[in-house]
This record gives sequence, C-alpha cells and structure tokens, in this order.
Amino acid sequence: AKHFANVPELGIKLDPKSDGFQHANHIHKGCRFSIGEGEVYENLKAAEKEKIGRLVAYNCVLLDNDANKAKIALIDEQAKEEAAIAKKLAGQSAPK
Repeated sequence: AKHFANVPELGIKLDPKSDGFQHANHIHKGCRFSIGEGEVYENLKAAEKEKIGRLVAYNCVLLDNDANKAKIALIDEQAKEEAAIAKKLAGQSAPK
C-alpha cells in the first residue's frame, strides 16, 4: 500500500507485468512481487516470513489472500488511475 525501496536485503522479486511496476529498485502501489521461493506463505523460510511480517506490520504491503481481496481491488484501481495520470503528465511535459 506504500511505496518503498527494493533493497537487496529484502529479496524481493518483482512482477514486471503488474500494473504498479515502474522500475526494479522501487516498489510502487499495485506492484506484485514475491519474497522467497515458496508460492505458499506456510512454505516460506522463517526469515522470509519475518520480512513479510514486518512489511505487513508497517502497512507497506497486503497479503494476496481472500481476506484482502476488496482492499487489493481498490489498490489496483488506484494504481491504474495514478499510472494513467502520470502518463498524461509525462506527455504534457515532453519537449516539443
């Protein structure tokens, strides 16, 4: 839900196809990513779970699960709107 730096210590693998993806060294609203090798939270290593727990506790991320579906849909919508505005503004500021 918040933007934050993608530092190597986090071990984040970004999904460049997600709507919020802008570049590899910063996580933006709506960007999908994973930490660790497991697809299921329960299968992650303790250190990976701890990293995710901290990001959740600081309201940086939401777990992609049934309990958060409505929140995630809202964030996805906001991310698309913000991307469209940024694209429009970038086009207006381009040299002619």
